[in-house]
Amino acid sequence: MRLASLQAFRGVACLLVLLFHVAEWELHKGFVPDVPVCRPFQHFGFAGVDLFFVLSGFVITWTSAD
Repeated sequence: MRLASLQAFRGVACLLVLLFHVAEWELHKGFVPDVPVCRPFQHFGFAGVDLFFVLSGFVITWTSAD
């Protein structure tokens, strides 16, 4: 059985972490854009790490259950 939606959700978790790091980079480098696109990810983007590992653990368990 394929878990395509969970794999896509893992991709979203990776993007959350990436955007979190971009927001941190903007903050520490002093780069202030006119429209702060990545700034909201500074508050919850780190949750993507936990989400990624929980989903990965589920996928590994599901595929090796035989």
